[in-house]
Amino acid sequence: MKFSPLFLVACGLLSTADLSRAVIVSYTLDPALSDLRIGGTVVGTPLAPQSAGSINDFYSGSITGDLTGGTLTLAGSSSLLAAVNPAGPFTPAPSGPGAENYGVAVSQSIGGGSIAFRSIAFDLPSGTVVSGSPSTAPFQLTAGFADYNIPALGAGAVGTTVLAPASATNTSVGAATISTAGLIETLTIPVSLSYPAGGGVIITFDGTIVATRPVPEPTAAALIGLLGLAGVSTRRRR
Repeated sequence: MKFSPLFLVACGLLSTADLSRAVIVSYTLDPALSDLRIGGTVVGTPLAPQSAGSINDFYSGSITGDLTGGTLTLAGSSSLLAAVNPAGPFTPAPSGPGAENYGVAVSQSIGGGSIAFRSIAFDLPSGTVVSGSPSTAPFQLTAGFADYNIPALGAGAVGTTVLAPASATNTSVGAATISTAGLIETLTIPVSLSYPAGGGVIITFDGTIVATRPVPEPTAAALIGLLGLAGVSTRRRR
């Protein structure tokens, strides 16, 4: 079957228009693949795991934005929630109700100690994710607190600090991607974050967030439009 040049051009224009049209989309995080590892330092000394698995946690939730072609523009309303970590409970004991997310130990070289991170949640309040390029879109801590016992801090050695709100630019050099396989679109964002927590403590998060959404099949209106163009082309040729 041969198609007229007019029909082929029309199809190309329709496809281009569809790719360039802004669409509000929502991706659902894959908790099996969305994993952020916590780290950092206390007065320059690296933190360590309290136990096996205590510095890794998985995330659920959603990422919402305005998708135009291969660019996702973020404007808040996303929610990335850390899961309850099976390696818990962590020390120090919780100062209040909260999900166990991470447990880190302070090196004995500076007096030892521990920090427990609980009820961690992020938003993506602004910026863009461009497929094929590193994303600098900030991750904002919207919830979470840390209970700590760090003798090296002196008079403030034991206590609780509220982590949110705090924002950090994503400095990962890995490229974000937006790809489609079948009727599933996958958003992948490499993550590298650093938050000063006061008292000579710096907290980092590194890993990958993976989220998906179903891609709708071509609409009936689009198909009718294509059939109409085909009919016009056929009549003109005759």
